[in-house]
Amino acid sequence: MTDYKKFTILYVDDEAENLDSFKLLFLNNYHVITTESGQKGLEIIENQRNSDQPVGLVLSDQRMPKMNGIEFLERIKSIDPDIIKILITGYSDIDVIADALNKVGIFHYINKPYETTNITNIINKGIETFNLRQENRKLIDELR
Repeated sequence: MTDYKKFTILYVDDEAENLDSFKLLFLNNYHVITTESGQKGLEIIENQRNSDQPVGLVLSDQRMPKMNGIEFLERIKSIDPDIIKILITGYSDIDVIADALNKVGIFHYINKPYETTNITNIINKGIETFNLRQENRKLIDELR
């Protein structure tokens, strides 16, 4: 069984209120890190990589200045393809969703405002998927 409280989630959104709300909702369930920019998010992922709590799941808003969500998630994919990537947006743009699926391989797409139970279920499924990927990687390494 997964201890979700030890699992590190990074949420990137340029609106501080969204970050505060997310942190308040989920701080007791997961190890939550938030930031207001994609560039800071990349720095956090790099800094956490060799720690005892590396980032395993990232939620990113799509519409942010300087680096949008898809660009940010693409950069994460090149750093660590196993990190679970979830795109959150308040806009229903089918082209954005298609790009997120095709270019980034997102795990899920969530519309704002999100329902707490729904996003919790998506995050927990993402954590389970991440853990399965890690287990598969270990088993493959052992077979070699």
